[in-house]
Amino acid sequence: MKTLFCSLLLLSFFCVAESYAQKNYKKGYVVLTAGDTLQGAIDYRNWNSFFDKISFYSNKKETDYKVTDLMAFYIQEVNENYRSFTGRIDSTRGLNMKFAGLGTFLKSPSRTSLVSIFVRELIGTNQFSIFITNDAKGRVHFFAKKDSIAIQPLIFHEFVLSESSSLYPVKLYQQQLFSLMGDCENIAVKLNDLAYTESGMRKIFFAYSQCKNYTGVVRERQQTQEEKERKKPIFGIVGGLALNSFKFTSSPQARNSPQNYDYPLSLMPNLGVFFELPLGRNLQRVAFTNQLMFFAFNAKVEKLDPNSLIIDRKGSYIRNNLLLKYKILPLKKINPFFQGGFSLGYQLLPKELSTERNKKLSMAFIFGLGLAAKKSSISITYDFNGVTKDYSYFGESLNTLSFNISYNLVALKKK
Repeated sequence: MKTLFCSLLLLSFFCVAESYAQKNYKKGYVVLTAGDTLQGAIDYRNWNSFFDKISFYSNKKETDYKVTDLMAFYIQEVNENYRSFTGRIDSTRGLNMKFAGLGTFLKSPSRTSLVSIFVRELIGTNQFSIFITNDAKGRVHFFAKKDSIAIQPLIFHEFVLSESSSLYPVKLYQQQLFSLMGDCENIAVKLNDLAYTESGMRKIFFAYSQCKNYTGVVRERQQTQEEKERKKPIFGIVGGLALNSFKFTSSPQARNSPQNYDYPLSLMPNLGVFFELPLGRNLQRVAFTNQLMFFAFNAKVEKLDPNSLIIDRKGSYIRNNLLLKYKILPLKKINPFFQGGFSLGYQLLPKELSTERNKKLSMAFIFGLGLAAKKSSISITYDFNGVTKDYSYFGESLNTLSFNISYNLVALKKK
């Protein structure tokens, strides 16, 4: 049993790791530093923080490009435009400082750090664009580009003053944007109130574009249909039949001890609801599933021998199954999947040999296979060590093996 559990656990880790490494190519192109444009596909990843390398596929060949190799790259399906940037950005946000030394520090080059990264176009036209990225600490950084002027970082410092523990903002980005937008009347008033946020940058972009009467398509990232569906939590019902195997496992103490009997299999219905949450792009084959299930078993032995015992063991549970679902081979209409996790249960209607120290809580490990279609799935799962333990009157333990067949009805929210 331990060998089986370890093997299945290793298989689960392998599935998640393999999913993370799985390529996610989307049609697009790259622009080399020499100015040449190459059409192909780009491995579309969760670029939530600084990154400096991409994988490009063209003519049956995969190539890794670094920031120094490219001017830009574009992913067509989501309308995402990226630019390479090498320069200095703020590295002080959240730093604890004394007010007396703040002025000197702001003149020091150490307030910024040198990076070489790709940045995503938040919104833009051929004349003016705002770019965005996040660093490893989750701090947002914005960049601006106008006409033929090189892309430049918009610097925002925000110190924590040790004397008062208050925030001291230094909004250099307002001055930088004014140097780019100063040809627009009344823009200075809007810049004075500009927040260093996505919504703030969008507002100032549209204000400037309207002022300059920029024409042409405004470039913004578009969600794919797959992303729209995957980002939505999935709710539904799950039900089926459970085939349960019950036994006592400690060494028998007497001829009529419960351990000496073979308990019949019991076939019982189970029913519940589930919640499924798909994970990000890097783990697009993996989803987290939480099931709330009603589960029961029934094991009864009745001997005609006068010295024997009539043993009637029943139990009903509410179980919370926490599972990871992995799509083994994503197909167009039907997706085979593997799922694994554990279950926590609470006993509702027990009929026990002894209730002196009987535990009401249970835990089980769950593994299974299934097939999923658009709004439904069918699965076969294997649970072990799934019933309460420690019946002190007999000094014995109780184990169960359950074989579950379930049908999932998935109800996606309408768009």
